[in-house]
Amino acid sequence: MRLRSLVLLLLGALSCAKPQDPVPASNGSYTLDGVLRRCQATTSTYTNTFYGGQTKDVLLVHLTTVPQPESGAECLELTYFKDGRQPSTAYQPVNTGILWVRNHGYRYTFDNATTSLTATSTGFSGTYAGKIIGDPDPYAAIADGVFTDARPE
Repeated sequence: MRLRSLVLLLLGALSCAKPQDPVPASNGSYTLDGVLRRCQATTSTYTNTFYGGQTKDVLLVHLTTVPQPESGAECLELTYFKDGRQPSTAYQPVNTGILWVRNHGYRYTFDNATTSLTATSTGFSGTYAGKIIGDPDPYAAIADGVFTDARPE
């Protein structure tokens, strides 16, 4: 009787255990102060009318670190603009990017010193690197950034 109760208790506990979420496949990476970060790259787009009535299509490339580091959830965001009448191959980089460290509420701006963007048949691929602007504590530079076939979420 005692063994039966123990087995039922064990089975009940196992059925309540939360399964581990699988780590998404990585299609990008970069180094942050020499530490490799693998990431899941996705895109989003919208149209924005700027001061003076100039309308631009905006492409955001989101690079979310997988698995998330202990320091907090990280997402690197690259921004590209193009005139609304131009093809997707015409996107040009904004000269700054943003590194979000969500658990700490930090937002670091970096100069997008080197960047490339290529439209693929299903998304975008590219490279990037830059230095953190302003107070670099705790970060100074992003290097060797690459993403492949980033698509909308």
